[in-house]
Amino acid sequence: MRARPGRHHSDAPHDLRDTLRFSAQHGIPPGITPISLDEAPKTLDAMAAGGVRGRQVIVF
Repeated sequence: MRARPGRHHSDAPHDLRDTLRFSAQHGIPPGITPISLDEAPKTLDAMAAGGVRGRQVIVF
């Protein structure tokens, strides 16, 4: 996989599966912030302004 500017090499789907499996096996909760679909525009604005840390997950 070729590195791309602004993107971490561990964003590949197989790497994420391995990470989640390891975390589950060792009782490590994922570092996510669940948000509603209504909150998505506000979260995108905050991301563009650099005010969001971690991963935001839309819960349907």
